[in-house]
Amino acid sequence: MEQNPILEQLEEYSNNLEKEIAVLQEKRCISYKPLLESLKKQYAFAHFLMYKESVFDTMPQGYKTLLSKALSDVLVIHSTVTIGCVTQSYNIVRSLFETYANLMYINKNFEANMKYYEDYTIFAQYHKLEEHKNDPDYKYDPYFIQFKNRTEGPLQEKYSFIEKNYKERKDWYFIPLSEDIKNHPNLTDQEKKKKNINFKTLCEITGNEKMYQKLYPSTSNVAHSTSLVHNLQSQSVASQAGTVISLVNLSIHLLSQMLLVGLNRQIETGHEECEKYREIRFA
Repeated sequence: MEQNPILEQLEEYSNNLEKEIAVLQEKRCISYKPLLESLKKQYAFAHFLMYKESVFDTMPQGYKTLLSKALSDVLVIHSTVTIGCVTQSYNIVRSLFETYANLMYINKNFEANMKYYEDYTIFAQYHKLEEHKNDPDYKYDPYFIQFKNRTEGPLQEKYSFIEKNYKERKDWYFIPLSEDIKNHPNLTDQEKKKKNINFKTLCEITGNEKMYQKLYPSTSNVAHSTSLVHNLQSQSVASQAGTVISLVNLSIHLLSQMLLVGLNRQIETGHEECEKYREIRFA
């Protein structure tokens, strides 16, 4: 059977493109390859503590959820930067920063704020269930009916205990952050009234306002439609090695600080064996 000439050309083009990308990637990553190794080691250390040594087994589930999400983000950041998809890493760095900022806010009043964070799952599940009960695409579905019959009673009972702690269509931190603003000693009454209860304010309260201001404009203005080869060949992108280094350094710092919160918490609650891990963390 005669080979389609277009398919032959496509195969040749594909092979050449693969080689071209490999060469460009190697050239592109030379300036920050050691830093990527550092990011990989920080990821491996966090993974080792969480899954091999089970250091955080007695920590609240909320902490483990946040750290697990951070690990996923760091892995994607490492992968995208390594293969030359630098622009795609910006939004993942922002996701990592949001996870970090949430944990930093929780850590201001750990037990109380962690409860707000964890119980918000019940609040969100209850309202999602109520929404689906009135949605024709769900309400008559036999699987949804089975799920509703099994979960509605227990969920309603849990919800009754926590519903006053949240506002519908607001983030989990809306009420505690509102109280923090209300009682803030360095804000005038007028300033308190003008404050929006949002992520930006959360960053201000946790001392991360400058990081927010630097990170959000840059990640919001990233182009998303550039091809990989064009991205790798572009002089403007190639000149951004310093920006890439900053992003990778920031990723290392954010994950490191999240680990520190967990290790400090474990040490404070009597797990003195965690001292050895904290020393490695600062080595």
